[in-house]
Parts: sequence; structure tokens; C-alpha cells
Amino acid sequence: MYAPLVSFVIVNWKGLRFLEGCLSSLFNQTWHDFELIMIDNGSSDSSVRFVKDRYPQVIVIEKI
Repeated sequence: MYAPLVSFVIVNWKGLRFLEGCLSSLFNQTWHDFELIMIDNGSSDSSVRFVKDRYPQVIVIEKI
């Protein structure tokens, strides 16, 4: 049976201290048919760099 793809969207603004727990929880579950999108709202706390370095499978959309 086919399991549909699910998209998780995380909206982030200076949330570096929360990202490790959030992302590791999502990627450590037993179900993996999902994509993860993080929308960053102009953070200045290295959130975007952390996600790009540690979780390259996350789609990151940055405020320009």
C-alpha cells in the first residue's frame, strides 16, 4: 500500500536552540515518507547555516 508524502513546514526566526531537538525527532521516527521545509524569517543566530550543515535533506527557504 502506498503511503502519501507529507510535508512538514517549520517557520523559524532565531530558533537555533530548538532546531536540533525538533529535527532529530522528526528524522528519528520510524516513518520516513516525508519532506521537511524550513522557512527562515531573517534569523541572525546561525539557524540557516546549522540546518544546511547538519540536515542537508531539509529544504531551506530564506528571506532575502
